[in-house]
Amino acid sequence: MKNVIFTFAVLIIVTLSLISCSKSPSKNLIGKWKADSVAGMPKGLETEIFYEFTKENLIATGTVHGEPLDKLEIPYSIKSEEGKTLVLEVTHPTSGAKGEFKITMDGKIMKLIDPDNQAYVFSKIE
Repeated sequence: MKNVIFTFAVLIIVTLSLISCSKSPSKNLIGKWKADSVAGMPKGLETEIFYEFTKENLIATGTVHGEPLDKLEIPYSIKSEEGKTLVLEVTHPTSGAKGEFKITMDGKIMKLIDPDNQAYVFSKIE
């Protein structure tokens, strides 16, 4: 009987530890990300793309051939979250058009598909 109680206590402790240590994708999203790859990007196009997620906005910055791109602040809200997958509803800052970002998180790697079906892979830098 002591072994059963001990085993049950250990299982509870391990379960609580795993639950408290795991981060939901939405909590891991906050921070700065650098694009490692962009599907369909022409070869030889020197680009750097950075996304910074705050609690309410996505701040997009970058450069093309060393020239800075216009900074965009894009409001977003979490539409759904399931496992490692997150769907954000985004609103374009100038046109007001709404779309969805589909995001899959794997530690410090984020795979993102934007409203135009453009696929990106980002690494977390902060």
